[in-house]
Amino acid sequence: MPGNRSVFYKVIKKGHNAAWDGQWKKAAEEYRRALAEFPDDPAVRASLAQALEELGQWESALKEYQNLAKVRARDPMPLARVAALQEKLGRRSEASTTYFGVADLFLQSKQLARAFEAWKKAGELEPDRAEVHQRLAEIYVRRGQSALAALEYLELAHIFRKRGDVIQARALAEQALGVDPNNLAARALIAEMGRAASVPAS
Repeated sequence: MPGNRSVFYKVIKKGHNAAWDGQWKKAAEEYRRALAEFPDDPAVRASLAQALEELGQWESALKEYQNLAKVRARDPMPLARVAALQEKLGRRSEASTTYFGVADLFLQSKQLARAFEAWKKAGELEPDRAEVHQRLAEIYVRRGQSALAALEYLELAHIFRKRGDVIQARALAEQALGVDPNNLAARALIAEMGRAASVPAS
């Protein structure tokens, strides 16, 4: 059965007033009363999630934002809150993956600057995540920021070298040198890998 619209709007107003006054516990209670009338209202779900986050109830807030992200699948904002809460909870790998998804949503809506920031965040949380450095390198190249692009390609070279893929590592170091011919670190890495390759196995 449909809920009571009159009660719904009344308790939402109470919830917003409480939130405005920083009374987050009362706000959460009122938002829950509103959801008892209309459980699928995404705006109230978002308000409840914010109240729970303000109360420090991060796990509960996370669940609300995750549900909201499913309902608003093309909206990057709920997913960005999911990522932020995962980070607060110390789930760095999960947060990195979520930020990567946030970046893709921003990219779909042609918000390149925000996509770029989300990719950077993903890379900070999981430095060995190759696809993040690849995306950042591509953006820097498009922006004409050769030195920064070279740094990302170098990061990729180090990642692949650690994985034991020396051929790919060398190719990426050469790519770094290609976009920034003055990059001494790229030259040094290429020379170092060349020396390592020429040492006969014992």
